[in-house]
Amino acid sequence: MFWRRRFYRSPETKINPGQLKRFLRLPGKIIVRQLTLWWDGNDTTGSIDSKWIIKIDGEEVLNMSLRFLRRHFTLFSTSTHSDRPVVNCIWNDSTKQYGFHLHDLGCVDESIEVWAKNEDVDNGATLYVGIVYDVIKK
Repeated sequence: MFWRRRFYRSPETKINPGQLKRFLRLPGKIIVRQLTLWWDGNDTTGSIDSKWIIKIDGEEVLNMSLRFLRRHFTLFSTSTHSDRPVVNCIWNDSTKQYGFHLHDLGCVDESIEVWAKNEDVDNGATLYVGIVYDVIKK
């Protein structure tokens, strides 16, 4: 067995107020090395209660608001240190921009899906997902 490194970035996509939307579905046997989650509230009131949802092989492994991702996995620390499993790269309450890296999510047998739920009832947001992964070949 061997692997081949791949990189993917979804298009920047608008999510409407109150909308639940899938931003990534990647099928196949892969190893996820890094997942980047970008949320841009476009200088609006925004909501840090909006959520990222990650499903691996149909199992929901994360369903958490921006606020709690930052609180529970980075202890409110915003940095560029990449040696942590979860890194909060940007947190800007003025522009409503929030960015996270999740490292080493492990092996995926069937598929990985990334969803977002905009909890803001008045304003949309612009989001994208980036992924660095290894495709496992026989």
